[in-house]
Amino acid sequence: MCCFDLPFRLTPEAARAALPHLEKAVGAPMTITSTTAVLAGSPEGWEAAMAAMRGRPSPSAVPLTITGMVVGALVAHGPARDLRKAARHLSDQLELDHLRRKVAQESIPVELGGRTRFIDPGAVWFAEAHGDYVRLRTSEGGFLVRISMAALERRWAGAGFIRAHRSTLVNARHVTELRFADGRALLLVGTETLPVSRRHTREVRERLTARRA
Repeated sequence: MCCFDLPFRLTPEAARAALPHLEKAVGAPMTITSTTAVLAGSPEGWEAAMAAMRGRPSPSAVPLTITGMVVGALVAHGPARDLRKAARHLSDQLELDHLRRKVAQESIPVELGGRTRFIDPGAVWFAEAHGDYVRLRTSEGGFLVRISMAALERRWAGAGFIRAHRSTLVNARHVTELRFADGRALLLVGTETLPVSRRHTREVRERLTARRA
């Protein structure tokens, strides 16, 4: 029936499974479109979808969003009830799927006694460089992974980590306090206190303040 392109992908099987429920809720035949592909529907439906994606009101099409960004539209062919409710439901499902895949891509594999464990960036308080390794500190303890600090910083660029020191990345969501002692900035992260280098103090303070604004 349809297939979405980036930033997410809804398989034809998933679309076929979802559409009957959505059509029943809305009470009209429906089409799902994205900004990159049209796989079903009339030209009128496509025009309504494009109007919805551009923010123009359309009684037969409602935008689909992921993390606040419009990525497609849900089109009803004929009178429809609860169209917005159906679009919200589908947007929520697409966003959950997008976030699951994003977490899976960002997770770091750690070898533990013959087992491989995947560490989610959200669970990491901070990361410290240890030669050719990086130590990931979580509430469960520390885990050594063979990756450079620069590579980890690139991998977790969108996960809320802040460079606090040449050898330290801090997860902003786990920072509970920023204080100054003897002219040096200190961060309380989880249960540990970490120094902030003078070079990074201003950026750390600005990013923490902006995150909580």
